[in-house]
Amino acid sequence: MDERIITALITNPRVMRTMPQLLRDVGLELADSRGWVLTEIGRADFFLAALQSFSVLLPKTGVATPEEVEAFVASQREASERIPSSLGTTSTR
Repeated sequence: MDERIITALITNPRVMRTMPQLLRDVGLELADSRGWVLTEIGRADFFLAALQSFSVLLPKTGVATPEEVEAFVASQREASERIPSSLGTTSTR
């Protein structure tokens, strides 16, 4: 389902991989770069709104049926609820 979500919702999911070459192509130089990662380990607090939107957005784009999306969303919610709330959400930068 991950690739379907990327296909449906992200215009250019790998633009940062090609950015150094894109900059060189127009005569610019990459002077500095930093990586930022948000990982949800624990309950689905941060991405819960996005998860809820998938039920509408993914079928409209044709990448999944409403039934497939509902099953995916339900499984993600259930997995989130099995995590003790004491773990919370971890953000890594």
